[in-house]
Amino acid sequence: MFALLSAITLASVMFATGLLLRAGDFRRLGDQPVPAVAGLAMQMLCLPVAALLIGAFAGVAAEIGVGLTLLALAPATAASHVLVGLGGGNIGLSRVLTAFSTVLFLPVMLALSAGEVAAHFWPLSIAAYLVPLLLGIWIGWRNRPLAAQIERRAALAGSALTGLLAVATLIGGWRQVDFALIASCLTLAGLAVLAGLLLFPRNRSNGLTLGLSVSMQNVAVPLAIGFGGSLGVAAAVYGIVMYVVAVAALVILRQIRGR
Repeated sequence: MFALLSAITLASVMFATGLLLRAGDFRRLGDQPVPAVAGLAMQMLCLPVAALLIGAFAGVAAEIGVGLTLLALAPATAASHVLVGLGGGNIGLSRVLTAFSTVLFLPVMLALSAGEVAAHFWPLSIAAYLVPLLLGIWIGWRNRPLAAQIERRAALAGSALTGLLAVATLIGGWRQVDFALIASCLTLAGLAVLAGLLLFPRNRSNGLTLGLSVSMQNVAVPLAIGFGGSLGVAAAVYGIVMYVVAVAALVILRQIRGR
């Protein structure tokens, strides 16, 4: 049941992402290469290493530690764009990060996957990640007005299903949720936001965009829950914690600006 719901949720998220992406999002890399490359480096290199170290330091179970590391590689999608917009961030940069991280995520995960994870990841990635993504991109290319019309509905459906999936997973696996896991997720999301702001202290718009885009792992929640076990519980916890951290960061920054 969880595997099927995870696949449907992931497909919804990736279909919405495909509708969202445009060719200009990839070309825009040349307009702001420094923050874009910095964000991708945070997403693909720094955050996974940080997740591995945080998990080891917090003493979480080995499977959860690996799960947090894999979660850190996942791209953010439409939900992060909404928060970036609310915070006055750079929507264009956020779209660039989503575009490239979405494309890079699949080959990186396939290269890292092994054993039982690979056996689950291959069919799930093709059926629920790659196919819906390409379908959304194709519709956007062939009929942009139609894509714009259904884009928001698809994004809302994906977000709602992701939330439902996370709650259901936590209800079923609440015994695996402990302080170490919650603290690890809070630390990981918080470090991502803080790192983005510190990288661009003079350009808070870009810093906020990097921090939110890297910390929001929208794709990771349904993907990891589809694997089941502790990996799914870790994803569900992070899927809730990342919103808490993101909203808290926006509130704090607004208070600072108001002084």
